[in-house]
Amino acid sequence: MSEHRADIHRGVPVVDSDGRGVGIVAGVREDDFLVHRLEACGIYIPKDAVARVESDRVVLSRGVTDIELERWPREMHWPISAGAGGADDFPS
Repeated sequence: MSEHRADIHRGVPVVDSDGRGVGIVAGVREDDFLVHRLEACGIYIPKDAVARVESDRVVLSRGVTDIELERWPREMHWPISAGAGGADDFPS
């Protein structure tokens, strides 16, 4: 594994290979990291899918369409909303 993949931290934006936003790093494990996405469940992305880590973002080696087709584990919670921050943001 490339040393730069150790630089993935919570709160950092994640973009696909074309620079389109994928989500925000919500957690980091040894071999993958959790990305929370708007309007979709969280996804655990393997660190070997990272093309590079820049000072302000993580760049993946795949496009967003390819990411959706991968059978990577999902976090099965309600998707976060643009105003996420409390229970009032989620349907009852």
